[in-house]
Amino acid sequence: MLCPRLLIACLLPSLLVGCVTSGGRGWPISTYNNTCNTGMIPMEPFCLTWTAYDGGFEYPDQFPVCKQSMLNFTNALDEYYRCEETTLKDIFDKLLISVPATYNCYVEFFKDKDNGDPTSKCPPVDIPRFSPSYETEGIEINLGVPSCIAKNEGYNFAPKRAYQLDDCREQVEVFIGQSILSHSLNAASAQDQYDTYLRNLKWILDQKADDAVNKFNCIAKGHRLCI
Repeated sequence: MLCPRLLIACLLPSLLVGCVTSGGRGWPISTYNNTCNTGMIPMEPFCLTWTAYDGGFEYPDQFPVCKQSMLNFTNALDEYYRCEETTLKDIFDKLLISVPATYNCYVEFFKDKDNGDPTSKCPPVDIPRFSPSYETEGIEINLGVPSCIAKNEGYNFAPKRAYQLDDCREQVEVFIGQSILSHSLNAASAQDQYDTYLRNLKWILDQKADDAVNKFNCIAKGHRLCI
């Protein structure tokens, strides 16, 4: 739960959260449906822009409408974080199985030969679709999957000679966290990406919630300049 929601709870009396989509005086209550499927961080309620432009809550029923929108907004930020966390964990959990498995298949392929194309027996790993927030850093290109393992439409980076397995193994060790390196030219640690992205995302979401709550509280107190 994001901390700024507690500020609203302290400042204002409780209000039941409902499925209302419109409020008084033509103001709609901001709702956030399909938060996990939009691919974008939820935007702050429209009422914050309107009230700041109009100079505050002009009519009594505008206050509870905006308050409900704020609660919906902070709930949406929580949900967005949970979805990103769950989705990314599921993706990396599967990759941490398929990447070493593909490498081990390469090793078996070269047991009785010095050269060849192991992808004929060991298909490269398809990179799962994941669109990180453009506001948040931490996720590498191709999710940091070793280039010798990842499926690439333009070029086959899999080892073609047995001695090239050593380089591929080092890439795999970086990805699965068994190397002293968290990044290399051709791979990046799955755990490091996961931790960094979610840490940065949490900070950004907390900041957005805090900024919105501060603006709402400023408007509720009747201040003229609330940004």
